[in-house]
Amino acid sequence: MRFSQIRGAAVPAVAAVNFVVAALVSITLVFSTLAPSSVWHPLALSLGVVNGLLYAAHLLATLAAFRFIGIGITMALTHSACVFPVIVAHLVWPEEESMSMCRWIAIGLVPLAVYCLRPLELGSEKLTWKIELLLLFVFFGVGVIFTVHKIAAAVVAPEMTRVYQMSVFSVAAILMCTVVAILRPCLKGREIRFGVCAGLLNALMCRATVISLSLLGAVFFYLCGPAILIVGNVIFGKMLWHETMSIRQYVGVTLAIVIVLLTGSDRLFR
Repeated sequence: MRFSQIRGAAVPAVAAVNFVVAALVSITLVFSTLAPSSVWHPLALSLGVVNGLLYAAHLLATLAAFRFIGIGITMALTHSACVFPVIVAHLVWPEEESMSMCRWIAIGLVPLAVYCLRPLELGSEKLTWKIELLLLFVFFGVGVIFTVHKIAAAVVAPEMTRVYQMSVFSVAAILMCTVVAILRPCLKGREIRFGVCAGLLNALMCRATVISLSLLGAVFFYLCGPAILIVGNVIFGKMLWHETMSIRQYVGVTLAIVIVLLTGSDRLFR
């Protein structure tokens, strides 16, 4: 999505195609593997509606944040929201989601890492309160998305998570198509190509996330994985789009690496 934005594609159109493709893939998966009578699963569908609405809104907010502060810092904020499902999982399922001292320290370091990665100004201008609110929504919005993912993985039967995924992308597709109908952006071959690629990856990643949550603890998945992605996206943004970083932001990257080590320490020494 960031690449399509840089190449000048109409982002709402790309986002709409993305969600439509992901929805079609998910619908095909559901009806090719499940009996039609089992598709009606109120809990899976309801959780999917909630996250579908959040998916569409959060994608638009994330793309706006890309323009202001770059992919590295935006994704650092996004993935640092892993603290939400970790805390919820530990409170609801304490026997399954244990928390060692190292992991509590890791959670405590996430806000500090986010603060260090956060820019203080945009070029020669300071951050405005509107951009600050946008970044807060990027952070807290994805925290709710992650938490709903964890709830779906915990309370919905494994085969019914396909219905949940179908609901997520179908609702997101409807909402984004509505946005496109209102804004009427240009929809050409470039937007369709970017959207199809993003949609296929989106469907694959959503399925992989739900499966991973059913196999791994939320503590390990949401702290270890995102910390690696924080580092990767910062480096990726710097190499491809020459996004600059201050010393303070390099400290934030170092803290992200420390979070990875602290989170995985219990599993490494078992």
